[in-house]
Amino acid sequence: MAGAVFEMLALARALSREVVGVVDPTLSRREWRGLPGFALDDEAIATLAPDAVILAIDEPGVRARVQRRYVAAGVPAVDLIAGTIGDGTTWRKAQRCGGCPRGRAGPTDGSSAASPASRRRCA
Repeated sequence: MAGAVFEMLALARALSREVVGVVDPTLSRREWRGLPGFALDDEAIATLAPDAVILAIDEPGVRARVQRRYVAAGVPAVDLIAGTIGDGTTWRKAQRCGGCPRGRAGPTDGSSAASPASRRRCA
């Protein structure tokens, strides 16, 4: 999990997702809430070899940068959803067309932005 956020850890566990470690640049210990802790993404990727990452980062620019780092390493980001998401939400639109033309929502797999034709559908 990228970001030491207790609420996201609790949600992941409630949804039966296995969290094998936590990466957060503010971690000063090698452990967080009973999980291996890392300050650097590359170290966590090399040590844990995760099959996916949960992004527990709020700031959009940092979140996008971290997601690109994991995708480049072959580790896709996963969505945690505990409920129902309606068709009119930005998350649904991002799933259909690959992202908002203004960059407010994007593909969850870290792929590049949508084509110009698909961007028009989400505008």
